[in-house]
Amino acid sequence: MTVLTALGLVSVCTGVGSAATGGDVNTAKPGERVSARTVTGTCAFGAALGSQQVSLETSAVLPPTITLGAPTKITSFSMKFTLPRGVVGLLPAPRSNTTPPTMSQSPPPSDTPSSTVLSTTPAGPAATTAPNTEPTALSGGLEVDLVAVQNGKQQHIPVPLTIASTAIPATGDIAVRATGEVPRFVMNAVGVTEFALSGPTLALASGETAATNDGTPATRISCPLDAGQNTVLGAAAAIPAASGKSATNALGADPPPIGPPVAVLSIVKVVTKAEVVRLGAKTTTKPTMLLNGLVSIYGVNEDALIAVGGVKVPPTQVTFLGFGFVPVTATAEFLPVAEGASLIPFSAIVTNGNATSHIEVNARLSNVEINGVPLDVGPHCRTESPVKIDVEGPYDPFGIGTLSTDPNSPDPKYRGFVLPGFTGCGTTEPLSKIFTGMSSGDGNQAEVDTENLLPCLDPDHRVCQPPPATPARR
Repeated sequence: MTVLTALGLVSVCTGVGSAATGGDVNTAKPGERVSARTVTGTCAFGAALGSQQVSLETSAVLPPTITLGAPTKITSFSMKFTLPRGVVGLLPAPRSNTTPPTMSQSPPPSDTPSSTVLSTTPAGPAATTAPNTEPTALSGGLEVDLVAVQNGKQQHIPVPLTIASTAIPATGDIAVRATGEVPRFVMNAVGVTEFALSGPTLALASGETAATNDGTPATRISCPLDAGQNTVLGAAAAIPAASGKSATNALGADPPPIGPPVAVLSIVKVVTKAEVVRLGAKTTTKPTMLLNGLVSIYGVNEDALIAVGGVKVPPTQVTFLGFGFVPVTATAEFLPVAEGASLIPFSAIVTNGNATSHIEVNARLSNVEINGVPLDVGPHCRTESPVKIDVEGPYDPFGIGTLSTDPNSPDPKYRGFVLPGFTGCGTTEPLSKIFTGMSSGDGNQAEVDTENLLPCLDPDHRVCQPPPATPARR
């Protein structure tokens, strides 16, 4: 397992749960169950309040079994606790600005090297502190590690939770509930695993919502768990898939040899670019996400990696000169070849930092206008056969990748792609041959840019970069 050792990605998460079935508001689907555990932690509230013990009621929905090699989620994760009244005095006073804050990229803190963190810098005049009035609500975030333990080995799964706007009562302590989902993880060994809790870190802000970042830093409170208590939330057992193959496979019915998964790709931004030579048209799609992403060991000698997943490519507006002189605008879409599929399969074989990928899509045109006049091409104006694209280039599934065609590649396979003829165009008159004559041919270029944003684990969710939107299925 040379590649595994080099990446430090030996995955030990396996498991299925049977623990205390709890009395939270979580609702399990048939076959699932709610597991719950109440633990205590000692929170450091600072000099004003000192350290105080807090009871943490945690619950989550566990699946009945977990399929080996398939992305797995523990859902409806929640943690309830009560904060002392005095915490209100620790909340930062909101700032007021005449100019909204601007967001700028900054390196992540040294204690969270895998996070993508945004810093907030107020623009314009210096920020001023609002009058010292007691807030009526608090909100924020919480980060807690779920620790998967199997045969003495541990793997920490960071779980970011959100504290929705919570009214502060006129008197008494403050009941708070944080909710969220456990990031997907992969089981790569058969067996039973316990999922244990760790001490949370809170990030609290005053106001109706912590989603608005006015430049005020959140109040951070660390709550390590007290020793000598049972912290196991639930247990789980991983079992092989019935077919013996991974449940997620974007390589078709007869894939090459694939070893065990080593990681789940959680938030990967994808941008696609294309150039159609005969039209002189270049398109760049809006960012989208790679879904159901997995990285596995690849090849007989286990000397490579393979990244697989699926993509929904957003429709893109294109403008070009038909036959070199007719102004045309249209909506271009790249769709899955498989009938009824919603995702375009993606796979990249990675060796020594370089990757190759073969992609097949159907191209469809709609909303066509010629010289500003709508042209009714109908809903089925698409290529008569799949567009087959081979790309290569530097690629890191856990970082940045740029896979593209290259007209100067020594391998003809990667010099460009052929745009097939069109079919099904026109509702009142046949238009397919016109689009074929304008655009079809070889030598076209394509590029796929990927960036693994990595989970933002900062308890103050206001500093986290939102993931790209995923286009709805049409």
